[in-house]
Amino acid sequence: MQTCFRRFLDLRKDIVQDYLEERVINQLEEWGFDYLKYDWAPTDPINADLMRTELTQLDRDFGFCVTVRAIKEYSNYWSKYCNSYRSNPDTLSNWDNLVEIYETYFDFVDYICKGHYFDLDMLDFGTCRLHTMWNCLTDDEKIMEFSMRAFLNSPIQISSTLENITDFELSVYCNDEILAINQDCAFNTSKLISRVKEENRYFDILEKELEDGAFAYAFFNLGKISENLTVSLDENGEVRDLWAKENIKHQGNLLLEIPSHTSKIIKSTTKILFK
Repeated sequence: MQTCFRRFLDLRKDIVQDYLEERVINQLEEWGFDYLKYDWAPTDPINADLMRTELTQLDRDFGFCVTVRAIKEYSNYWSKYCNSYRSNPDTLSNWDNLVEIYETYFDFVDYICKGHYFDLDMLDFGTCRLHTMWNCLTDDEKIMEFSMRAFLNSPIQISSTLENITDFELSVYCNDEILAINQDCAFNTSKLISRVKEENRYFDILEKELEDGAFAYAFFNLGKISENLTVSLDENGEVRDLWAKENIKHQGNLLLEIPSHTSKIIKSTTKILFK
């Protein structure tokens, strides 16, 4: 179970600390919560550390997430004491917002480590039908949004009206092979191994080494034109398309086509070389 406290509690004030100790912490204990999303201001380590200290009173493991513009200059703190932290805008289910959130990740990638992850914010498939000021993503873009969170070790949290989720959206949420990449016990950080960004092109390739010795690769085409590439690998290597849930036949070379605003995630038993 999780809860969220809204901002504007300045924990440096004695009266606020007393309130936390007497009411909030006791209530969290009583309700059995084990995760706190701390949506707070001011955005500094002092307030975050005071909240974290209060949570240590709970007699169990407790997940602690700070959110809303975690300042980069304090990254050493976030990566040491917070299980996850956000420094990006809220999810709005439109393309420009998706790209902005994705790009923020690379400002913090050097600080991500086991147990301390960068939070790309919640997923809200189905919500846009209730908020007409937001532009719904296409199905391909929803796969892209989910792929980014899974591949970049972000917490995957759903904030949707469940009755509005389509069968397709549910299939995205429940793809066990993609979720396995997010939950891989090696906890390795994804590495950006190639980026093309010019005029109508914006194409990233990321690599992630997995616990079983295999490699996962994510292809994100954020540009306006289709991307085609040839990759080389060991002829005996096994390659699997994780969204399609099918093995890819090859003879040492693969030709991949990634249309605009789509993504692909593959898993290979051997390292792939990109031409």
